[in-house]
Amino acid sequence: MQADPLQAIEIRPCLYYSTVQLALVSFDQQPEGDGVVSPRSPALNLLCSDASNYPLFRMEYLATAPEVVPPGPWDYQRTLDGMEIHNPPIKVLSLTGPEEAELDVPKGLYSLRILRAPNPSYEEPSDEPDEFIDDNHDEDAEPGEPEEHWLIQIWPQVETPAS
Repeated sequence: MQADPLQAIEIRPCLYYSTVQLALVSFDQQPEGDGVVSPRSPALNLLCSDASNYPLFRMEYLATAPEVVPPGPWDYQRTLDGMEIHNPPIKVLSLTGPEEAELDVPKGLYSLRILRAPNPSYEEPSDEPDEFIDDNHDEDAEPGEPEEHWLIQIWPQVETPAS
């Protein structure tokens, strides 16, 4: 059974160079990048391929490590240990700089799990020209259906006693 998060946020950050950042975080030992996650202190870069340019991110702060992976069609899973937060809150940012959302967590050492899933209801836009193109495009229009769903779970890292 999955415990309820102490705090959670959902946001659809605007992609810039296909990247979203979690900031301000650092790692004692820099984890290897893998094409999706690129740790670059003071941030963790996440590479998205969402054609809508607005992937759906859910970030959860948990009291303890989750026992199971939540159900879903996850096509990417990774857990990282040793993430340090010196200056809370942790922020979801686009590379253009504007703050998108914050998760208020205490200073400390954390583990995090990153999960990504394609949206099963997403339909690729048609290449056919639209005969009803609106010349008065509204820049503040709501983004379409997200192509990717991300779940970022963060919990305090349990220190193991030295043997």
